[in-house]
Amino acid sequence: MIRFLKIKNWINQHHLSKQISLFLLVGSFSTLISYTTFFVTLRLFGMHYLLANICGFITSISFNYYCNRRWTFDVQGSKHFLRYFSFYLFSLALSSILLKFFVESFGIIPEIANIITIALVTCVNFFGVKFLVFKK
Repeated sequence: MIRFLKIKNWINQHHLSKQISLFLLVGSFSTLISYTTFFVTLRLFGMHYLLANICGFITSISFNYYCNRRWTFDVQGSKHFLRYFSFYLFSLALSSILLKFFVESFGIIPEIANIITIALVTCVNFFGVKFLVFKK
């Protein structure tokens, strides 16, 4: 967490697009949590890749919400959680559809298909969270 705060401070000092940079930073840590859970449940426990995707989602959403609310969009209180969770349920559905599409239509292994899906859904997530969840 200390390293996370150092990176956050560096972003603020270098006048990068603060929200996008912080969103990507928070998302990177959240993705690490999600993808690790996905990989472990898929490979070690033999879960179906769509169920493993849901497990990854569930493990990372609280961390993602807290950090994005507090640091990325600087919003106080927890009144946005229902909107946040609802939007991320949409995001989960979108990622599951894309994941299934890449695996079944193109024959991409689930581990790689999930990385492609994460990259695509991240763009949707930033604009959804910024304009629908934490709008000011």
